[in-house]
Amino acid sequence: MNALLPHVLLPAVLLVSSPLVARAAEPARPTAPTECVAVGADSDVRASSTEREVLLRDGNSHYRVHLQKRCLGAAASARYVFFTPSTPQRICGEARSTLRTDSNHCGVARIEPINAATFKRLAQQGR
Repeated sequence: MNALLPHVLLPAVLLVSSPLVARAAEPARPTAPTECVAVGADSDVRASSTEREVLLRDGNSHYRVHLQKRCLGAAASARYVFFTPSTPQRICGEARSTLRTDSNHCGVARIEPINAATFKRLAQQGR
C-alpha cells in the first residue's frame, strides 16, 4: 500500500502545480496605469509632442498623463493646472480629474508611470 502512495501523489502534485509553472513563464506585463497620484509642491507639468497627453514629474516620480481626447492647446500651453473635485492634491484618471490649459479643459483618461529617462526624452520631443 505504501508503494502506491508515490505513484498516486506525484501525478496529483504535478497536475496541481502546472498552472503555477505556466504563470511563471509568462512575460512581464507593462506597468499598469496608476489610478490616482498625490501631487506635492515639487511637481512639474510639461508638454508632450502630442495633444493627447502631458508629462508630470512629482519629486522623483514621473508620469505620462493620457487625456481622454485630443486637447487643443495642450502641446503649447504656458500653464497647466489639474483640478480634481474633493481631492485637490491628487490627479486621477477615468475623467475624475481635468487638465486646464491656457485655452482648454480636458479630462484625464489615465496616468502611466514612466522612468526619468523616458520623461526627459518625451519632454524634449514636446518642445
